[in-house]
Amino acid sequence: MSDLTTLGGRLRWARETTKNEETGKPLSEREMSRRAGLSEGMWGLLEGGEKTRPAGTTVEAIADLLGVSTGWVLVRRGDDPDPAAVLASIAQHAPIAPPADERAA
Repeated sequence: MSDLTTLGGRLRWARETTKNEETGKPLSEREMSRRAGLSEGMWGLLEGGEKTRPAGTTVEAIADLLGVSTGWVLVRRGDDPDPAAVLASIAQHAPIAPPADERAA
């Protein structure tokens, strides 16, 4: 189980809670970034603890994707979300194609 006391741990928990319908494996950091509408790799930087103070718009995008409050994303304010509710929220977010400059890389 992931450590929910850190931002990275909460994101890891959310990602590991979800499963790819085809493979049965957790969604990748890349997939979570795309579903949240974040730049490629942003999820990995946050989950890995390399970036610990995300912009407000990033926090809002993650909270929207997970169906949780921005307070929970940042500092685990409030009750931990039900994994089924997180999965349902993520399932409602189709992957967003990366910007053209990232597709060319």
